[in-house]
Amino acid sequence: MFLGAFLLMLISRFLTPGIIPSGEKFMDAAFLGSIMLDPAVTPLDPWYAGGELSIYYYLGHWMCGVLGIFAGGAPTVVFNLMLPTVFALAAISAYAIGVLLLKRH
Repeated sequence: MFLGAFLLMLISRFLTPGIIPSGEKFMDAAFLGSIMLDPAVTPLDPWYAGGELSIYYYLGHWMCGVLGIFAGGAPTVVFNLMLPTVFALAAISAYAIGVLLLKRH
């Protein structure tokens, strides 16, 4: 299930790998790049010089960025793998919750 959901979203990101001007992808890419350049807690805000990000904005990006640093990936590759990973984890969680709830009924 994880691999199927991951591959489904990976194909989607493969067909449109760029940061198209929709949503907050520019901000996500900037946060990830800032975190991968300096993974210290409370990373620098890429939009506000001298400011720091609050944990509300960067926790998920920091977790993926640190994994990307350990794997030795470039921020562009890690950015394109973040969405399929989160999608696959959400699919697995929804499946697990469904199995747990349907066993009781």
